[in-house]
Amino acid sequence: SYSINTIGGCGTVTLNGTVAISSNATLSLTSGSNNQTICSGDAITSIQYTFGGGTTNVNITGLPSGVTSSIAGNVVTISGTPATNFSYSINTIGGCGTVTLNGTVAISSNATLSLTSGSNNQTICSGDAITPIQYTFGGGATNVNITGLPSGVTSSIAGNVVTISGTPAANFSYSINTIGGCGTVTLNGTVASTSGIIPLFTQIIPVCQGTNINLPTTSTNGFTGVWQLISSSTTNVVYEFTPNVGQCASTTTMTIQIYPQPDVIISGNATYCDGDTT
Repeated sequence: SYSINTIGGCGTVTLNGTVAISSNATLSLTSGSNNQTICSGDAITSIQYTFGGGTTNVNITGLPSGVTSSIAGNVVTISGTPATNFSYSINTIGGCGTVTLNGTVAISSNATLSLTSGSNNQTICSGDAITPIQYTFGGGATNVNITGLPSGVTSSIAGNVVTISGTPAANFSYSINTIGGCGTVTLNGTVASTSGIIPLFTQIIPVCQGTNINLPTTSTNGFTGVWQLISSSTTNVVYEFTPNVGQCASTTTMTIQIYPQPDVIISGNATYCDGDTT
């Protein structure tokens, strides 16, 4: 503050003045995250800013319907439930200079995960590699987590496709779940090893005695081999299937029911006059 007054003349004139030095404006994020990703329909995590220095207030732009701001003392709180993605800006009012901070809120899609190649439940021959298994993740999912893979089996990611491959030393079960996005999708699988897979065939329906039976030489699960009759009776026959060498398959049998030929018995008068009805 200062004072100035005249010297000389009649009377004295005095004037006063003051000069105030304002503090620099300050603004800082003190609670929550200014960059958030939320699920559709969820409220944002409340975001708080604290202003100080010479700042007397703040100005906020970009808040959508459903999201509001409130001030208590020198603390600004942004909260609510947005319907869309949005970006906002908050800047100081008063003080020396203007401090501006920005933020964004993104609404994430539901996570998705699906089996797109191979079988998640396999039976393999001991010592063989599994048929590669592929999963595709999407929506809001940004990655996946896989548990339960044994030694010899690994997973790799190319883009949004996960591939599980390798040669396991033992049976195993695994689980794959999404990371990121709204909700978590979990899928499971199992791989069993065997010394011989059972060939599968469609059961032959019962046949009449004396009917020629044609058995397929390739099973429905892809094994080839030959059949041999190992037993027969008046009511059924039993065939055994032996897989060709070099296939991880075991022998199997099929029992086919036989309908015996009926005995036809003719009774009554078998002699008729011409013109009679039989």
